[in-house]
Amino acid sequence: MVVKIIKGIVVFDSSGITLCQIFRDNTKTVTPLFAAMLGISNEIKLGSAMHVKFEKAYVTLFSGIRNPTLHLAIFSDAPSSRILLFGSFLIDLIDKEIDLKSGIIVDALRKKVVELTESNFARWKELPSGILVEEFLETLHQ
Repeated sequence: MVVKIIKGIVVFDSSGITLCQIFRDNTKTVTPLFAAMLGISNEIKLGSAMHVKFEKAYVTLFSGIRNPTLHLAIFSDAPSSRILLFGSFLIDLIDKEIDLKSGIIVDALRKKVVELTESNFARWKELPSGILVEEFLETLHQ
């Protein structure tokens, strides 16, 4: 059984520049709103935002470790451990492959992010239900 849960993915930097945005429908760019929200939460010392719940969607947020200004937002129908696994995998993959300087985006960097995001989204936009962590990681490395 396949559960359709991922509605879209946005990769962006802290300054609000979109590196990649993929949605099932023609959603307008949302990056500046999320960059502002993350900036405000840090400015007033609320800590990092990890998720946002809307009436019709749930957004799980991830940040890079090597590149702390790198952010990933996954839009889904509901919170899910599979989203956490997939998002953790994708942000780690992108984080290891690029060197991001906030506010400075060159075409080669954007192209690399788009390539990594699109290829993995194409494989995982419909995640099998009941997936086990070991099977998930094994499949990703094939």
